[in-house]
Amino acid sequence: MIVCACFFTENGKLLLSRLKSKVPEITWLVRNTDENLKDWAKSAFDRHLPLLFIGAAGIAVRTIADFVNSKLEDSPVLVMDEKGQFVIPLLSGHVGGANGLAALISSRINAQNVVTTATDVEQKFAVDVFAKNNGLKIVNKDGIKQISAKVLKNEKLTVWVNPEICIKDKNVPESLSLIMEKTKPAYADILIDLPRSVQLKEKDCTLLLVPRLYCAGIGCKKGKSFEDLRAFLEANFD
Repeated sequence: MIVCACFFTENGKLLLSRLKSKVPEITWLVRNTDENLKDWAKSAFDRHLPLLFIGAAGIAVRTIADFVNSKLEDSPVLVMDEKGQFVIPLLSGHVGGANGLAALISSRINAQNVVTTATDVEQKFAVDVFAKNNGLKIVNKDGIKQISAKVLKNEKLTVWVNPEICIKDKNVPESLSLIMEKTKPAYADILIDLPRSVQLKEKDCTLLLVPRLYCAGIGCKKGKSFEDLRAFLEANFD
């Protein structure tokens, strides 16, 4: 994993050195102190890379404000105080993985992981995490909030999965009731279907999830930039 990190004080610099030692599986891309902070953040957002600010949360908020777009696309953003007492997932906690990254970092340096997402605080099912873990694309992001609201109210949710789709995460919580019929029901709270057979209608489901069908990669010695690769993929998989 690659994480873009920045600091503003000597203590922040020392903390980052400690993180490099304690979390060696992360490749830390450190901002040059003379690099414009907003330009640095924009570059990370353009590449969908996680950002870690070692400093005041307000600095992070003001820096990323212009780049925040969608919870399904935003880079995960974390904030730490310069003493390493607290790790705060600030943006894209579930889909982007900020909560998981904060948990990893805090466990390595004995810091307090300050998670504020309701489903995590209440230790409830998070449908966006479920989708991510199973390689499913969220078609209608507004449905996430509605599903989470039902979960937090302890309401039972119905789920239908197209028999052709294999769900990797077999740990289905008690709050979910699987519809075992092979044919699509008239309604399910969560509908997991193939893209080719999907025509989203509000009366069909609250949240629609579809599997990601393609995985593209590139050799390490091709000499292509991220922008070149993205343009190629967008042109060929549109």
